[in-house]
Amino acid sequence: MEPSSEISLSSRKEIVLTPEQKTKILFSINATPENPPSLKDLTKSVFDKEFDGRSFESRAIKAYLATLNIKPKLNYNLK
Repeated sequence: MEPSSEISLSSRKEIVLTPEQKTKILFSINATPENPPSLKDLTKSVFDKEFDGRSFESRAIKAYLATLNIKPKLNYNLK
């Protein structure tokens, strides 16, 4: 048998946010609605560790925010 070159979707890691983590995200955003925290700051506050926007943790937060029609603030500047 030849090894498969396709990646199985079941091998992908998925992060499911707890109700407490969702509450923490909403509290952080509502604390300063005129200047909401960046995705990096949200990820750090929820998971107590720094991750970039490509991490599974950040993707879980982005997916949750999308269900609320909220676009996360990003940390980079476009040139």
